[in-house]
Amino acid sequence: MSSPALVTLLISLKVAFWATAVILPPGIMLGLLLARSEFRGKTFVETVTSLPLVLPPTAVGYLLLLLYFLGVGGYKAEVLVGHMAVDEEFTGGVEGPAGF
Repeated sequence: MSSPALVTLLISLKVAFWATAVILPPGIMLGLLLARSEFRGKTFVETVTSLPLVLPPTAVGYLLLLLYFLGVGGYKAEVLVGHMAVDEEFTGGVEGPAGF
């Protein structure tokens, strides 16, 4: 393995290790709190906790809707979105300009 590739790999491993080490204790405590107790606002805490899992695909889908279907951005947006490889999982099977 070349030196730049090795340095890149080591940096990635360090970042992954420290991110896991920092987030693991509060994550375990929050998980135990949500699993073992009932309190006012529990639904809100669960919702806020799950937002990072749900928001990115929703935001991308909303942006694609704005750019292509609603015409925001004009011709450049149609060309951009029309040439993107969009996953069916997030679009509901929409094929883009060639499918219409």
